[in-house]
Amino acid sequence: MNYLSTLHIKDSFVFIGSILLSVLIASPFIGFQGALTWTSFSVLCTYSLYNAKPDRSNLIYILFWMLLILASAYIGRLFHLSWKFYLYLYLISYLYYYFFGKDPVFDRAIRFIIILSTIGTAMPEITKGLPIGALIGTFSALVVCHYMLRKNVDLDAFKQGVFTYEIFKLHKNLILRALIYSSGMFLCLLLPRYFGIEKNYWATITFIMVMPPKSLIVFHNTLIRFIGSVIAVGVLYLLFQVPDLLPEISFSSYMIVLFLFFSFMLPLCFGKNFGITTFGVTCYSLILVELSMYWSHPALALLVDRVLETMIGGIIAILTSYILRVLHKT
Repeated sequence: MNYLSTLHIKDSFVFIGSILLSVLIASPFIGFQGALTWTSFSVLCTYSLYNAKPDRSNLIYILFWMLLILASAYIGRLFHLSWKFYLYLYLISYLYYYFFGKDPVFDRAIRFIIILSTIGTAMPEITKGLPIGALIGTFSALVVCHYMLRKNVDLDAFKQGVFTYEIFKLHKNLILRALIYSSGMFLCLLLPRYFGIEKNYWATITFIMVMPPKSLIVFHNTLIRFIGSVIAVGVLYLLFQVPDLLPEISFSSYMIVLFLFFSFMLPLCFGKNFGITTFGVTCYSLILVELSMYWSHPALALLVDRVLETMIGGIIAILTSYILRVLHKT
């Protein structure tokens, strides 16, 4: 009962409304499949950044970060998995650890920058669908969030965010810990490639999610995320069997219905139990990947890869956390 009382149905309508508006606008330019893929991802990023602060937000500040997030895909595509990308990943993850906690918008934006740049390394090419879909999704979400959620304007967003004096103060005791943190993230990208796992970005995502910088509950987060991921994969596996049992149902149409359902449910999962959030995000992201890459048939191996990479990312996060904790005590 307490959980139901904290649900904000309005957020669900804002989120799914932003997706539908974005897809409607973008489809004539980049096709329905491309529009659904890139507008949905950008809506998720924009919605998350807009709600980083509970009472206020700055549209220009969010747009600034969304442009950096978009640019990160091109960086990943340019470098692929070369030494240049590993150096780039080291730098970004280092900055993420070093400056974590200064600005909640910065904290969330850096996560998306790492995620999208890592996804970019696996792209054979970047078509016009990415920039067009991402920009339409961003502007649509900003408009819908601004007029539906009505937060106060954060006039000091830049001053108190990326340009605050505190951001640029050096704290020498953080340098080694930040380097260890970035090394852990590096391994999350390297090991799945070594084992031949196709979607090599999920281990990195797991590392980011279960181990925010300076976190002390990494083992608990990893266990809950793994359980949430396994449950989500099990539910999706059962749902993917429905078109086989009912051949008259088109798989692509069925997946769109599932995607809309989990898009509506996703905002209701945010801010709740970590396992519930993991379940919602896993279902949303896996269905989105299925729609973007496997339009007419399910790729069940994708579900297995998700569980394996969650395990890899979680184990590396636990080991990295242990090293950081020992270092902190010395």
